[in-house]
Amino acid sequence: MPHSDAGEGSDRSSGLGRGKGQGKGGPKRGRGKGGGRRRREPSPVPPSHEEEEEEEKEEEPAQDQEQEREEEEWQADALEEEEESSKEEDTAEDTSTPAVWLRGPSRLPDRPIPVALRPLIQPCGDMSWTVLSGGAHKCKVNGILGLLCREHFPGLVHYQGQDEPAWTWDHYIAANNDQLDRSSRDFENKAERVKGELWDFYRCDEGYEERVTIVAHNRCVKLVKDMHYEAQVQCVINYCAHFLKQKIGKPEARELKLTREQYLQVPAWWCRNDTVCWECIVDKWFDPEWQALHDAGRQRRLLMPGPTHHQGSLNNDEYRARWSSSHEG
Repeated sequence: MPHSDAGEGSDRSSGLGRGKGQGKGGPKRGRGKGGGRRRREPSPVPPSHEEEEEEEKEEEPAQDQEQEREEEEWQADALEEEEESSKEEDTAEDTSTPAVWLRGPSRLPDRPIPVALRPLIQPCGDMSWTVLSGGAHKCKVNGILGLLCREHFPGLVHYQGQDEPAWTWDHYIAANNDQLDRSSRDFENKAERVKGELWDFYRCDEGYEERVTIVAHNRCVKLVKDMHYEAQVQCVINYCAHFLKQKIGKPEARELKLTREQYLQVPAWWCRNDTVCWECIVDKWFDPEWQALHDAGRQRRLLMPGPTHHQGSLNNDEYRARWSSSHEG
């Protein structure tokens, strides 16, 4: 090692080699009998990488201590602010955030999507679709249509001589579209806007342009009815989570019914900004005639030996292909 060699050289050069080689010129340093030659000093050795690191480490503690002090002060301030905010939240009654976790509403894929990245689809039957090639998302076509129906819910519509909530797809056709969409397109009514914005997410296979309009119309007729039915069930789930701090599923929520005031506290997200319309929707749920039809439909479903359907969001072709692959043909 450099340190051990340097130490040995210094010991030898400090007068240990004095002997007979001394003359007139005074004492000479040598190595015993061989005397007269002066010993050469060891050449300087450059500091090693390890020595440089040790020197740097000696300089670092002061900087590290200063950074640690700054971090501790910052953490203390952040902890203090967090404790103050938590105290404020505890003292204030917050009914907007549920005490139990709930899955939020579905959302549309981000737009705009380049045309080349939109999945290519074609109609299948009267209410289904076939995806011919993938793209930027894997959303179901009918799922996108359902979200567009909710996003462009018209609220109260003047239909057949009176103002009432948009209960059916015909209400969407009767509702004028008085705003341009995000691409500055002008649609005649809400129904046309829903069907038009579908192509922000998909491409239509060539030659099926007229057919897709018919299939989209047929599907939206059912989607709007289902939207109102699911709203009542979701209100029960949201109320139990926000106010009762309980998490329940849809099967249990279908067996429960809230009061009018409770329904008004948990409006559907697609009608949250239209209080008058939401009140009309809730009042309809308490109408004896509507309630009789609702109970009759529920009794018919209970008579079924199994679930109403097995395929979920798959169309008939997709369900058939999946069933065949899982059952070896």
